[in-house]
Amino acid sequence: MVLPAGVFAIPGIDDAEQLAVGSEHACVIRGGDVLGIGENGFARVPVLLGGITGARGVATGLFHVCALTGDGGVTCFGKNDLGQLGDGTKTDRKTARPIPLLTGMTALGAGHSIT
Repeated sequence: MVLPAGVFAIPGIDDAEQLAVGSEHACVIRGGDVLGIGENGFARVPVLLGGITGARGVATGLFHVCALTGDGGVTCFGKNDLGQLGDGTKTDRKTARPIPLLTGMTALGAGHSIT
């Protein structure tokens, strides 16, 4: 397949169920797992994002990621200086953790600094 200029395929990902794109990162869902890829000074290779299982939706903000789980829960990580993770704090999270107040969700969206 020939891709247009400026478009690249993500190595090893040819069966993504959903794609979400942030400022300098992208996430895909594959088989309930969330894989991320970003410009971090290293090769652009997808990495399994730990702490997220059974994902059925994913949303990315400027510097954060949230996933909708099969039971309607939400799990987030990343920058949280404006409370964008929804966990009631302004503490950045390096690993995904469930957001207790968000249950029974059917859809998920994120923007610059909101979820």
